[in-house]
Amino acid sequence: MTWLKTLLLVLLSVASAQTLAWVPDRPITVTIGYAAGSQNEMAFTQAAEIVKQNNPGIAFVLAIRPGVDGVLANNHLVTQPANGLSIGVPSIAATVVANDRWYSNVKHYNWVACSIPVVLGETHLALIANPRSKINTLSDFLFLLKTTRQPINIATSGGSQSLAFADLPTRDSNANEIKYRNSAEVAVAVAGNQTEFGITAVGSVMELVKAKQLKIITTSEKQNPNFRVTNGFMLMLPPGTSSDIVEWYEQEFGRAIQDPRYQQWAQLNNISVNTELRHNAYNRQYLYAYQRKFSGK
Repeated sequence: MTWLKTLLLVLLSVASAQTLAWVPDRPITVTIGYAAGSQNEMAFTQAAEIVKQNNPGIAFVLAIRPGVDGVLANNHLVTQPANGLSIGVPSIAATVVANDRWYSNVKHYNWVACSIPVVLGETHLALIANPRSKINTLSDFLFLLKTTRQPINIATSGGSQSLAFADLPTRDSNANEIKYRNSAEVAVAVAGNQTEFGITAVGSVMELVKAKQLKIITTSEKQNPNFRVTNGFMLMLPPGTSSDIVEWYEQEFGRAIQDPRYQQWAQLNNISVNTELRHNAYNRQYLYAYQRKFSGK
């Protein structure tokens, strides 16, 4: 039984060490750089509810700071004390690629200097059309880009959707990107025929597709080289955050994204969750790979 006693002692020592680790002693401010109701907010809220149930007394206060595709929120986050009481929930595509491409003149943050304890999930994008459109497939759409002399208006809400627009062969076409505030507005604009086409998150259009008010031409899940952009949502901590704080977020939000309740919610909202993406070091490699894929860096 000596080995069993040794194992118990080790487990007790680990448990003791965990009780001595950093835990929040005040409400945590959560900065989200998109309008209320964004997928960033919804994903965080779902995970945070589980974290609160596992840690009675923990509180989160949402601070919605929309503007410049998340740049304003990220700029604000990196000025906050690295005490674990300020976190952000930025979009992956905007943070690691799109903001450098289009908003470098106002971007003051550097995501590489921050900690990324957990990726909450990833969503595919959809190229959508008004049901009255004669375009039904990606091949039809690409042919239209090459041949028509008429303007082709494509609604997006920036970030990953702008990257997807840029990924299409639109350079020598008459395609125009029409920006809206969020994915829901893109879907409504296309359903209302304000624009014939749009690019948005798959989860934001499914109800309208079921109601036959929209149709999906293709999604990035199909891995077509002309339409391959995805987006994700992650936790981000200010530069200089200590390892014990990062470990708390890794542990608690890592547990949350593995919880069956979160998994079920994600599935219902067309969000895929990779439960390996719950460690800062691993997540950084994931983000570097994403950056190389869409920016060539």
